[in-house]
Amino acid sequence: MKKQVYEIWKTIVKDAGLPTDMSPHDCRLTHINIVEKLMPEVSKTTWKEHLGNAASAVSEIHYTRPLTPAQAILRESLDRILV
Repeated sequence: MKKQVYEIWKTIVKDAGLPTDMSPHDCRLTHINIVEKLMPEVSKTTWKEHLGNAASAVSEIHYTRPLTPAQAILRESLDRILV
């Protein structure tokens, strides 16, 4: 599965014109920095939770948690900066 993901990633990188040495983890780090540095209204607890760092069952949290009011602030902030 991991091999498939990275093969698809190579296509995404090429199609988007991104640096060939860019990894999916680089995107995660960019996302973290955008939230942390450009969205002071989003609490550290909220963005850590959003990134899966606030609980051990990361997959379950990412795919089953409801959108809390704090997460709504994060989503609106991302939309404002990235759209």
